[in-house]
Amino acid sequence: MNFLFSIIISVLALTGLNAFAQSSSGSININTEDLTPDRPTTTTKKIEKVEVIGSFIKRTDIEGSAPIQTLDRDYIENTGFATAGDILREISANSFGSFREASGFTTAGAATVSLRGLGSSNTLILLDGRRMAKDGVLGAVDLSVIPAAAIERMDILLDGASAIYGSDALGGVINIVTRKDYVGSEATFRQELTEFSGGERTVVSLVHGNTIGSRGQYTTSFQFRKVEEVMSRSRGWFKEGESVNAPNANYFTDGGEFLPSPSCTQFNASGNCVYNYGDESSALPDIQQFNNITNFNYDITSSLRLEGSLSASYKETNWNFAPGVVQTTVGGPVIDSYNLPGHNAGEDVFITWRSQALGTRDNEDIETSYAGVVSLTQEFGSTWDAEVIVGAQRLKRRNQSLNGYALQDRLNAAIESGAINPFTNEVTGDIESLRHNPLETMRSENTYAETIMTGELFDNWSGPVSMALGGGYFYEKFTNDFDAQSLADNVVGGGAGSTGLGTRQSQYAFAEIAMPLHRTWDMTLSGRADRFSDFGSTFNPRLATSFQPIKQLKFRASVGTGFKAPTLINMYQASSEGNPTVELADGTVTQVNAITTGNPNLKEETSQSYNIGMIIEPSRYFNLSADFFRTDIDDQVGVSYQGIVDAFENGDQAALDSAGTTITENTDGSINTINTSYSNVASTKISGVDIRAQSNFTIKALGTFIFSDQYTRMIKYETASFSTSPAQDVLGSQGTPRWRNQLSFTWMPNEKIAINNMWQTTGAHDLQKREQGKVPSYTRWDAQVSFQATKKSTITVGAVNVLGEDAPWDRTFTNNFLESNLYDPVGRRFFASYRQRF
Repeated sequence: MNFLFSIIISVLALTGLNAFAQSSSGSININTEDLTPDRPTTTTKKIEKVEVIGSFIKRTDIEGSAPIQTLDRDYIENTGFATAGDILREISANSFGSFREASGFTTAGAATVSLRGLGSSNTLILLDGRRMAKDGVLGAVDLSVIPAAAIERMDILLDGASAIYGSDALGGVINIVTRKDYVGSEATFRQELTEFSGGERTVVSLVHGNTIGSRGQYTTSFQFRKVEEVMSRSRGWFKEGESVNAPNANYFTDGGEFLPSPSCTQFNASGNCVYNYGDESSALPDIQQFNNITNFNYDITSSLRLEGSLSASYKETNWNFAPGVVQTTVGGPVIDSYNLPGHNAGEDVFITWRSQALGTRDNEDIETSYAGVVSLTQEFGSTWDAEVIVGAQRLKRRNQSLNGYALQDRLNAAIESGAINPFTNEVTGDIESLRHNPLETMRSENTYAETIMTGELFDNWSGPVSMALGGGYFYEKFTNDFDAQSLADNVVGGGAGSTGLGTRQSQYAFAEIAMPLHRTWDMTLSGRADRFSDFGSTFNPRLATSFQPIKQLKFRASVGTGFKAPTLINMYQASSEGNPTVELADGTVTQVNAITTGNPNLKEETSQSYNIGMIIEPSRYFNLSADFFRTDIDDQVGVSYQGIVDAFENGDQAALDSAGTTITENTDGSINTINTSYSNVASTKISGVDIRAQSNFTIKALGTFIFSDQYTRMIKYETASFSTSPAQDVLGSQGTPRWRNQLSFTWMPNEKIAINNMWQTTGAHDLQKREQGKVPSYTRWDAQVSFQATKKSTITVGAVNVLGEDAPWDRTFTNNFLESNLYDPVGRRFFASYRQRF
């Protein structure tokens, strides 16, 4: 609907422009100045070539054979968001949403993007063209460490690009370009107030740039942001959390019956004692973050240039969850004295208990990151240059549990002695000696060196033939450490820890050649060879072409292969224990005990990607692009517990062996424990279309109007999670909408005022229990007005979710009615900002 609206408006604008221009009253006139900033105004002006994402060959045409979306500085400021993660989450190509800052995770303060719904680890993130260090646990880049104040623009390549960039570029590539040529100073203060309690945000940023003599320049950006936590009880979509792990313990009788505590007062439909954990949990964490990015360049000679970048980030994230879950077996005279129905004296009893006596689980996550890169570029000849780059990045996250956790053996002893009565939640003894504060420390680092040479080889019958050659070395290291008690699985309230350690070295070489075949037709061929120290070698080619029969119309197409190296945590993680939910052959839904380890024998995931599209630009005031895309991924790394259970029940031992799985059975033949490892067992096939429309024009009496629309519709999302599992098209199921749309409209009535509106629309998708219906489509309207108060100061006011409409709930989605990957969980908020330039 929004897409059609923007097309209609754009067409009306086109058809009405001449009429406006020739108005007899003369009161309305079109400004004939071209609004496209990079269009030369005369034929004699020198055309500067620039490096475009997806290629190392410099070009004059940014929108060539590859589908590229650019979010410029104006777009970034119009969103009002403070980090790259918040900005990118809203684009339509982030098809199924992505992980945002949320309580309950060791990565609670992180944010990612997942192009095409292929996963954040399959979206390559570059910072000024250089690969960023991934969070070792997420296996993806934490975008919250990049402040919006430092960003000049973000270029998004909506195509596979392993032939240029190597691993991870299966779903696409995002290059975040930081501000480098700013001269002067500006300070910005922004405050957000929320309709409901919690979630208020404060952002303070400072940007300063200056020249270094007559040959150099530097730009430095600082940003501080504070985000207030959101308690679950303050939001309707989080507050109803029902758990059978209650402060008054449920227990199993000697006969296997599951009964509530005799002192329980709150029951569910099955008669179990329940507890609303949302009353004591935070949904979104409290965050304080400081970032700095500094860029510099210096012309040593007229042909030799030095460039560099330094960045640092400090982020402190605090969140709490309800008291922890204790599932344990206890016994003894004190337990017998409680006279539990169905329990025989002398027998042990298995309890499920919410350890409210220990208090809420409070956690603090401190993340620090540092990065530095320096390059030397030597120009030679009339068109050639060679660049040498060296860089390093370090990321550390320290997750400390501050309260609510205890040692398992001491807690059991306290229960059996009567110091804690889990059936009444009474405490009669000293429990301070039971407490324990688990600690996890993750480190991720990379070091790299590369060289790139680009230039023109010769002129053929239609123009210059250009080439890029390069190669490099990359070193990656990941460590994940836990305290001794967590490693011994002796902590209740959380999970067991397992130390992970892995390193990887890789070397690579690539070549790219671009040639015109005709004045209307060009072709680019690229290929890259990578050699890894762990899984081996891979080679990936790509062919791209564009054809422009007339000035107003261009066709483009590409085909290529890609790969993703297995993450170090998937290869070298010692073990992790959990209780995944599976469905048995008889329809019973149950939880099973599963122990999962890393697999050093993993191989790379492989992909084939295709894109075909066109660009229509009937006038300088309007352009439209449409692209069809398809990506097939094989040998995906993962664990499918459902697939394992299916293979076990079908007696398919070969499938279990291929997944490195053994199963321990109970005496009745049912599953006791699954012991498995990550393996290359899954596959995904997707296809869809991207449509983008832009229109901008100026009417003298009314001002400047800018329309933009981006629409992504998935046609297929077919996935098989296990080697013997049939492929299923899950598109439209819970959390996987078929389409997303982003429409923006900016009106600038004069040079001092800008009014911006943005509509984010997510298509309908199934409820978790799909037989009960669908989550309807949803549109959020954001708006802001900027006013230039003085020549050097600007005031902006606005709102996120202007109408205050709640995102659609899924009441069949137990304990979490809102799909927070897709919808903003904060609710309506109002903001004001003040910017001062010096």
